[in-house]
Amino acid sequence: MSRAQGVFACLYASEFGSRVVGIDLNEAFIAEARRRADSAGLAGKVEFRAGDSRSLPFGDREFDVVVNECAVGLTAIGDPTRVLQEMARVTKPGGTSSSTRALAQGALAG
Repeated sequence: MSRAQGVFACLYASEFGSRVVGIDLNEAFIAEARRRADSAGLAGKVEFRAGDSRSLPFGDREFDVVVNECAVGLTAIGDPTRVLQEMARVTKPGGTSSSTRALAQGALAG
């Protein structure tokens, strides 16, 4: 669950070699994230979809790592319990779920 127009999703893919799927409710953010991934040569490693963190469009236990960027849903949407339940649902057993609140987005956007 990545926001910031794909900044962190692209960072994870380039730095860790991860395959990343990012979601956002905002179609303009999704379009910008796709442009960012394409320009970074990461189109095959990063995918962006429309989605709601309260009802993730993924199957149970689908991801090794789930990261909720900028604490989306925990503060802005106002349904933190549901968001955390969804994060746990899509995380594989033994996987990791985390929520972050980025403070230095400008430095990473370059």
